[in-house]
Amino acid sequence: LTDAKFNEKTGFAGSDTVSLESVSKPGWYLCRKSGSSEIILAQNDNSEQFRKNASFIKTKGLSKILKDLFLFTLLFFFFF
Repeated sequence: LTDAKFNEKTGFAGSDTVSLESVSKPGWYLCRKSGSSEIILAQNDNSEQFRKNASFIKTKGLSKILKDLFLFTLLFFFFF
């Protein structure tokens, strides 16, 4: 299962981004395939294109919103 583990690093595109380096293959990162939305594992070639494709913006998830929506739905159906 180590092939599915990644270390979060400061992104190549700046401090407001993250890059995900493979634990089992150091120097290899999750990366958007050029011209596609597909995510692949690619070796860092130090190119500008790689730095852009291997950098992601970290955002908050929807878990709290979905949890609140589920609770609201549950209460709605229970009382009405």
